[in-house]
Amino acid sequence: MKSHFFKIIVLATFIFSFIACKKDGTAQTPTNNNNIPNTSQTIISEYFPNAKIIKIEKKITPDNDGTVYEIKLDNGFEIEFDANGKVTDIDGNHQRIPDGLLPKNILEYVQAHYPNLFIVEVDYETYGYEIELNNDIDLHFDSNGNFQSVEDNH
Repeated sequence: MKSHFFKIIVLATFIFSFIACKKDGTAQTPTNNNNIPNTSQTIISEYFPNAKIIKIEKKITPDNDGTVYEIKLDNGFEIEFDANGKVTDIDGNHQRIPDGLLPKNILEYVQAHYPNLFIVEVDYETYGYEIELNNDIDLHFDSNGNFQSVEDNH
């Protein structure tokens, strides 16, 4: 009887886990770097050499911007990648995004127009870039990195 009850519990757990993964379009995978593309591994090791991956989620269906992998690091950064390992979003959670992860002309624009501020989030969209500064100002750039507009969220 106990064996039969145990089998039912295990089966129910598996079914509910499967349904939960399907509902939000993600499946959590182990935090092993081998589960993400080599390009993603290189970016993480180059720009966040002391950080450890604490969570990897792989989407069953890519987002509109191509995001397949959502990765959380123990230093607070959250990085999203497409299936090929290209960055689609970086959220520093109020920390400065490493300069090397930003298009040069966007970085130069921010340094010239907002010299006392820094970039804490970048969304790589199909039409361009959305940049958030550490004072909650959002800057919009086209796909070539040319400034388009500013949005003050104060």
